[in-house]
Amino acid sequence: MTLNGTFLHNLPVNKQGALERLWHKIGGDARQENYDMPLEPYLIYGDNQLALYFKIVPKEDAPCSVLLNNNIKSRIDEDSWIDLSKTRHFTLLPNLSYFVGASFPFSRLADYSQTVLLLPERPSETEIATLLDLSARSGNATGTALNNNRVMFGLPTAGRQPAAFIAKRRAGGFHRGAKCI
Repeated sequence: MTLNGTFLHNLPVNKQGALERLWHKIGGDARQENYDMPLEPYLIYGDNQLALYFKIVPKEDAPCSVLLNNNIKSRIDEDSWIDLSKTRHFTLLPNLSYFVGASFPFSRLADYSQTVLLLPERPSETEIATLLDLSARSGNATGTALNNNRVMFGLPTAGRQPAAFIAKRRAGGFHRGAKCI
């Protein structure tokens, strides 16, 4: 088991206690079906990857049908879960490494709802592509697609608000309309 490329723990198929080994020798089932592995909060940061590597080798005295079977499978039960309730939810800001790692907490909400994304009054193709890349990266990092936000063009000046591009979800897709707010 690794987290972000760092080895965490070896998880054997059978339970490892002396009593469990004895029980297994007399024919009892000592398979490890559940395992709790506490993680230090500093190991978890913006964009994490948990990897499980399975190495299942049949016993040497197993029947040929098992030894020659290349269809041995392991799986993670669908009702398995990861509890992150004890991770740290505070930090010293501003810290741009969090923006690079997770695009958050630079918006009050993870889906950037109620957030204005501001572009120059006449954005270049590169600036628009950067905004779309940022949106995709933010959605990927937070697990939530950007939703209910506004893209605005130009800075507000005295007596005039910038033009806003508003996308609203409708029954057949998105309705797009530019208007001054």
